[in-house]
Amino acid sequence: LRGDVFAATEAFLAGCDEAGLNAPRPVRTWRGDDLLLAPAPVVLRTQTHLFHHQGQVSAMCRLLGRPIAGCDLPID
Repeated sequence: LRGDVFAATEAFLAGCDEAGLNAPRPVRTWRGDDLLLAPAPVVLRTQTHLFHHQGQVSAMCRLLGRPIAGCDLPID
């Protein structure tokens, strides 16, 4: 599923110009709420969320005395 989502996201981003990435569009949340969102901030939020969790994992590993060489969360 992650691979499918990655491929769909990559295809969407490849087909958008800057104006398209910043143009708000209607979306419906999983709760059924209607929102007006631009894709660029959504992608940015997703990336910062990922990096936040990578930092948490790194900190936990260091606190447990298990230094890490890197913290890559693979897509596939």
